[in-house]
Amino acid sequence: MDGNGVAAHNDCPSSRSCGEIMSGHQRHHLLPLALATSVGAMALGISTAQAHSHPTPIERAAPAVVFIEARAHVEVTLIEHDLFPDKHGIHVHVFPYTSDPLLDTASGFFVNPSGTVVTTGALLRQNLDKGEVWAINQAFAKRYPKQARLPADPFVRQHIGPRTDRIEQRLQACYPPHLSLQDAGGCVVRRSATYVVHPGVTDQRTYGNLLAEPDTKHSTTDVGLLRVRSNGVPSVIIAPPLPTDRPMDVLGYVGIPGPVPSVPDPKNTNPHGMLDIAQHFIKGHVPLLQYTGLTADEADGSAMLKQQLGKGVEGGPVVDGGKDANSGGQVIGLFPGPAPSGQPVPTLVSATAILGVLKSAGVPNLTSLTDTQFEEAMHHFKNKEYAASIPFLEATLRQFRGHALAAADLATAKAQVAKGLGSPTMTPATATRPVASQSSSGTGLLVGGLVVAVVAALVALGLALRQRRRGRHDAGKAAPKPATGPPAAPPGGRSATGSAPSDRGTPARAHSSAGAPPSGAPGASTGAASGAAPSRVRERPNVLHRAPSTVSGPDVQPSATRRPANNNPSTGHQPTAGARSAAPAPAPTATRFCTSCGGRLAAGHRFCGRCGAAAGD
Repeated sequence: MDGNGVAAHNDCPSSRSCGEIMSGHQRHHLLPLALATSVGAMALGISTAQAHSHPTPIERAAPAVVFIEARAHVEVTLIEHDLFPDKHGIHVHVFPYTSDPLLDTASGFFVNPSGTVVTTGALLRQNLDKGEVWAINQAFAKRYPKQARLPADPFVRQHIGPRTDRIEQRLQACYPPHLSLQDAGGCVVRRSATYVVHPGVTDQRTYGNLLAEPDTKHSTTDVGLLRVRSNGVPSVIIAPPLPTDRPMDVLGYVGIPGPVPSVPDPKNTNPHGMLDIAQHFIKGHVPLLQYTGLTADEADGSAMLKQQLGKGVEGGPVVDGGKDANSGGQVIGLFPGPAPSGQPVPTLVSATAILGVLKSAGVPNLTSLTDTQFEEAMHHFKNKEYAASIPFLEATLRQFRGHALAAADLATAKAQVAKGLGSPTMTPATATRPVASQSSSGTGLLVGGLVVAVVAALVALGLALRQRRRGRHDAGKAAPKPATGPPAAPPGGRSATGSAPSDRGTPARAHSSAGAPPSGAPGASTGAASGAAPSRVRERPNVLHRAPSTVSGPDVQPSATRRPANNNPSTGHQPTAGARSAAPAPAPTATRFCTSCGGRLAAGHRFCGRCGAAAGD
C-alpha cells in the first residue's frame, strides 16, 4: 500500500495481472503497435549485427599458442689423472662444465589460466643420452681445444686419437654408459630433462622462458601435459570435432616467438612468427585430412603442413574455422607428428582424447580474464574504434604482461588516435552479442533512425486512438444523482457533526490506470460543499480495490463495491462517521452481476469494477 492508502499491485489475485484492465478492442488497437515495435527492433538489430566485424577464430586462439623446447640439463665433471704430478705435486685435476643442449621442439597451447599446456606426447619421451654426448663433446672442446674439436654433429660420439692417447681414453670413459674410471681419468655426469615454454610475448627474457614441469603420469603417447607457474595466461576451449564441411587451421611455431611483425606474413616465412596452415577434412571421414582433389591454395597448405611437421608445428592446436563470423576458435585436436610411413596424411588426435587426458589429470579447461579483455578489445579494434580499444588492450597487458598481439594492436591504436582517427567514444560489444561500431555502421544507424521514426509515429497514433475511444465511452454518461450530501463544512474547517473534513478522501491517482471512485461511493471526498452538483463525466472505477461487498443491510447500498476494512485509521479511504450518518441511502435497486467474473455491478456502471469487462444492459 502506498503513502495515500491505495492498495498496491500485490492485492490483485495471483491468477491475473494487476493494473488497468483492457477491453478486447483496446488490446486489438495495441497489437499493430507492438508488432511495429518488434519489427523495428529486429531491423535495427540486423543492420547493426551485419555491420560489426568480429574477431576471427585465429585471433581468438592465437594468444594461447606456445613454442616448447625440450632440453637436457647436463652437469659434467671432467676428472684428469696424470702420470706425473704438477709443480704442486697434484696428480688429479677436476673441471666442471654445465650444458643445456636442445633435444626437441614442439608447439602447444594453454588450456586454463593456471598454466597447463597441452602438446604432443612425443615431446615428453626424450633420449637423454643424446644430451649427455653433446655436453661431453662441449666439455672436451673447451678443455682441449686443439685435440678435441667439436664434430659437425655435436650429438655424435667421436674419436680424437689412438687408443693409447690418454685424452682419447678419458673421452671414451666419459661417454655413456660410463665405464669405470681408467688410469687416464673420466667424468662424473648428472643429467635431467627440462622443458621451457615460450609464449607469444614481446620479450622472452623478460616475460617468457617459462620453466615447465612434465606430467608423465597422466600423459599418453599422443597427448603430453606440462605445467608452468604462471597465472592469467591466455587459454583456449577444446571442443569435439564439428561438421566436416567447416574449415580448420593448424597453428604453431618453428622458432621462439618474437614481436608481432607489422607486415602480414601469409606465406609463413617469418621463423619467429606463428604459422597458420589451412586444412580440410575429407567429408564424412573425420579425422582424415583431404589430400586429393585439392585446389591450388589447399595443395599449398597440405605441402606446408607436411614440411613443417617435425620442425616444431606438431602439438599445436587445430582450430575450428567456424560456421560464421561470430563462431569458431575452439580446438578440435592436434597432430602429434609427421604422417606415419605409408600414410599420405598425418593422423589427428581428437579433442575427445585430449579432454580425456585432462580429466584423468584433474585439469579443468577454462578461459581466462585475459581472453575476455583481449576479445573485447578486438571487437573495437577491428571496427576502427581505436580509442575505445585502448583501455581493453592496456587491461590485457596488465593481466598478462608482454602479450605480443595486444602490444602490437595497442601501438597501432595509439598511432591512429594520434592522427585523429578512430571512434572517440566506446560502444559496448561482447563476444556473444556484438554491437555495431560507430565508425563502420553509418548505413545501419540511418536505417535504424528511420525505423525509430516510424515506430514513434505508430505510438502516437495508437495513443490518439486509445484516448479518443476512452472519451467516447466516458462523455455524455452522467452519474446517478446521489441523495443530499452532508451539510457544508463551517468556516472552522469542521463538518456539521464536528468532524474535520477528511483528507483521506479520494486521493490523487497512485497509478496511471487507477481512477477515483464514483460520486457517492465510499471513498468520495467529504470536504465538498453540501448539495454540489455531481460531475457529468464519470471516472473509471478504481480497479486497484477489487474486494466485493460481503456485508448487506439497510445501511449499505446493495450494488456498491465495498473496500476491505482499513485497520489503520490514519490512512485509507474510510469516510467519517458523521458523513456516513448524514447521507441517507438511496432507494434500493435491483442487484446486477458481471457476466464475466460474477462481481457485483454498481448502479449506472457500464464496466465491471473487478475485471474491467463491459457490463451487459
